[in-house]
Amino acid sequence: MIERSVFIKDLFNSKNILNNFNDIEFESFKAFLICIGHDFLLTRKYVRASFPIQSIEEFEKFVKLSTESYFCESINVNLLIKPELLEEVFEKSILLKNKRFSVTTTDLQDANIRLTKIKGFVEWSKVNMLFIKFRIDKDNYKDIPSYIVRNYRMQGIRFYDLSFDYESIEKLTFEEFHLFEFWLNQIMAWIVTSTDKRNDTQPLIINNQFKNRKHLFVSNDIKLYLTRQAYEENEVLFDLWENKKENGCLLPMLELNKFLGYVHLHNQILCPKMNNSSYVDCYQNKKIMGFINEVPHTTILIGDILGAR
Repeated sequence: MIERSVFIKDLFNSKNILNNFNDIEFESFKAFLICIGHDFLLTRKYVRASFPIQSIEEFEKFVKLSTESYFCESINVNLLIKPELLEEVFEKSILLKNKRFSVTTTDLQDANIRLTKIKGFVEWSKVNMLFIKFRIDKDNYKDIPSYIVRNYRMQGIRFYDLSFDYESIEKLTFEEFHLFEFWLNQIMAWIVTSTDKRNDTQPLIINNQFKNRKHLFVSNDIKLYLTRQAYEENEVLFDLWENKKENGCLLPMLELNKFLGYVHLHNQILCPKMNNSSYVDCYQNKKIMGFINEVPHTTILIGDILGAR
């Protein structure tokens, strides 16, 4: 007689449940610390944890935590910081010698700073990456290539994180989509040009480290969402805080199936023909196609244009 090794109650356990995802955005630094403190998330190098730093005081708390522990060595930390705070942040980052963490910000065109003039940034950037994030939609796609080039040429910023508003892009006419494709190819042309060894600068890189990543957004009340957009539209995937003491036997089956359906969804299954599934947005899959595992043709086309970069 064979004894069962897996039981229904084992289908859910709140301990290290977030480790099923490898790209997690938290609404706040506090939400991240709550998840660490309650063992919802164990620090592992394959996990990229992103959270905003809203003030210099909050960054100082991050500095204190990082210097007193191996926090930065045990998980990939990505700080979301507005351009106006960058100068002070990089000056104070001098205290974090040899600590690894990335920073993501928005377009620097209106920020009155010159990063290469900041001693803290020069030292920090020797071992870390600064990303500029752009969200591309049907109204701004013509502008994004010039924004990228300006930040690359004027500020020397090499790394860019692109996401797409597929709902918006789906509204382009066929004629407009040809123009959209042209501008995406302009980004690719700059990437190829920047790799020319005759240039004095390092190559421009788009979404380099986000291949095959499963995303999650965690709110301050420790509810889980597919993405930040899902959070903004109040489409809850799972209430982790309310169910932190529950198991597979006690959770409603429909709620548990909905959550586990995403936990067990692999990007390779989602879109096996895409070399870089970082452009797949499961929440927008659901909005456009009706299901999180049905990828719109627009997503595949954009993935094909941008290739494996």
